[in-house]
Amino acid sequence: MHSAAARMRAARARRARGAVMVRLELDPDLLAVLVALGWLSSDQQEDRAEVGAAFATFVRAAAGFARRNPRTGPLLLHAPAAGAVASDG
Repeated sequence: MHSAAARMRAARARRARGAVMVRLELDPDLLAVLVALGWLSSDQQEDRAEVGAAFATFVRAAAGFARRNPRTGPLLLHAPAAGAVASDG
């Protein structure tokens, strides 16, 4: 466990970079997708640090894809309109 001073230093460093800390719940289906796509190994699914790193890397890659593919990429970046029903394809 980190000390309170270390957590405060990390928070200040994040703020200075313009980064934010978020807490997410990733369900088993999403973990399985990360494993299937090679972003996470199956033996790392219980390791919070590894799952977080894999998810962050996946999101950065998706954002990069969206920037490089202006015709299809924006579909990855825009949330559904309020009240819209998400579709699995």
